[in-house]
Amino acid sequence: MQRITKFLLIFILIIGFTTSCGQKEESKNNNNNNQDVSSGYALKYDNMTITPGDVFTKDKFGEYEDYIELESCAFEDKDRAYTYEHFEISTYTKDKQEHILSVYFLDPEVTTTEGVALGDDKSKMLEAYGDGYTNNDSEYEYQKDKSILIFILNDEDIITSIEYRYDI
Repeated sequence: MQRITKFLLIFILIIGFTTSCGQKEESKNNNNNNQDVSSGYALKYDNMTITPGDVFTKDKFGEYEDYIELESCAFEDKDRAYTYEHFEISTYTKDKQEHILSVYFLDPEVTTTEGVALGDDKSKMLEAYGDGYTNNDSEYEYQKDKSILIFILNDEDIITSIEYRYDI
């Protein structure tokens, strides 16, 4: 089962990285190198705050369990994904520094800052985040500044996927 899960995560990453290839490049006139996204969504986990868009440093997160990198067609250098015990962090390179593109939950042991986990139902998501979402079929997106919090629900309105993503 773990082999299938790992394969699916790698497949999702490859699809995610390659689908960004057709996107327009961000304007070069944006001089916001620090990318202050502190007012957006962030994951608080194990005395850390993980904010999409922030600079990624391996030392902050400790030893990862798995790692993959691919040539980037949307950013400088390579796209990378670091798998930790309960979540996966995808990064992109900008100005020769790795930045957090997304944080993807792997199991219900980690919750959003507001207490929502994989396996919770839609009512818990709505209680925590309200109805200010955009909806595309089973995907619910909440955006705050340049960060997006994405929930995917199954047909029984159970949360099957949670991801924090930086809106580039």
